[in-house]
Amino acid sequence: MRKFRVKQDAGAPEKINLAALAKLQAASLEFMERDQQATIAALDAQALRYETALDNISQGVCFFDGDQRLILCNSRYAKIYRLEPEDIRPGTTLREIAEHRFAIGTSSMAADEYLAWCASVNAGTDPGTWTAEL
Repeated sequence: MRKFRVKQDAGAPEKINLAALAKLQAASLEFMERDQQATIAALDAQALRYETALDNISQGVCFFDGDQRLILCNSRYAKIYRLEPEDIRPGTTLREIAEHRFAIGTSSMAADEYLAWCASVNAGTDPGTWTAEL
């Protein structure tokens, strides 16, 4: 951490104090900007590692939030269901994806039926296995 020394002039203490404060503020902003850039770089690197790991899983994987909006999915998920990148943007609802899948023939159930089935699968507390034929 840097320390700043300010020479005080008895004739103009207010000017010196303001100058010292301005220097401290500039140094502080510079430090915070460098720290922020380093944090962003570290988070970008971590996100790339997660994305790489997720895309190398052979199963289709997707994550939705509590409002049933897509958070992320891997490329295998898109390939399995023949979905285009614009069909699986973050924020897309599970209903929208289910409707699109039914329309292109990668879901044997209409959207309402599929969503009801998903709700029943997710409502249980016991572990289970399910298979959906494409």
